[in-house]
Amino acid sequence: MADASVSEELPAPVEVAWSFMEDFSDMSRWSPDSNVVQSEGEGQGAVRTVESPDGRYVERCESYSPESYSFQYSLLESPHPYESYLGTVTFTAIDEERCTITWEADFEMPDVKKEYVAKAIEETYRDYFIMHLRTSLENR
Repeated sequence: MADASVSEELPAPVEVAWSFMEDFSDMSRWSPDSNVVQSEGEGQGAVRTVESPDGRYVERCESYSPESYSFQYSLLESPHPYESYLGTVTFTAIDEERCTITWEADFEMPDVKKEYVAKAIEETYRDYFIMHLRTSLENR
């Protein structure tokens, strides 16, 4: 079981929702305040450097499966003191017009209550990333 997990319905077919996130170096449709300032590679092994309002992140794509509409990424650098962080994004079809996005994270952060960090991660996923993705899908 993931340390943090959010699952939300989206108003689009799974193929369309996936297409908004499938390019690891393009976060514009779901994180408009984040700027990918450097990107190397594609798919599994790709690394992106992101400047966001709360700091710089360097993320590596650990697994990438367009067939399963999913990818995993790790944080190599972060403004937060994670010892490890693995995020997983998966899209699942509900029907021809809707899908579900599930965004999870496993992490280690010393000297902090894990449930507080998990709550903050879940809020970021749901109330920022997924909310912006939903808006982009609705306005397509």
